[in-house]
Amino acid sequence: MSSKNKKVTGGGPRHRSPLSRAQLFPKKVFRELMTWDIQTAVARKQIWEAFPDPAERLKYLNSLIEVIDEPSKEILG
Repeated sequence: MSSKNKKVTGGGPRHRSPLSRAQLFPKKVFRELMTWDIQTAVARKQIWEAFPDPAERLKYLNSLIEVIDEPSKEILG
């Protein structure tokens, strides 16, 4: 068997204990999570102000979900 057909086995010490992204980059992950929380809070506040009636708000949110679920014509070409 030639050397290029040999199956690579094992992983070294780096592959035995996987580290999460949060463990590797705690400050960056924290900053991204805080940014996400702030953006979510702002969006929620804007939706509540634009649609104070719960029924209208639900109708708006359902229409957003429908648009998100539909495949985009721009992407499909």
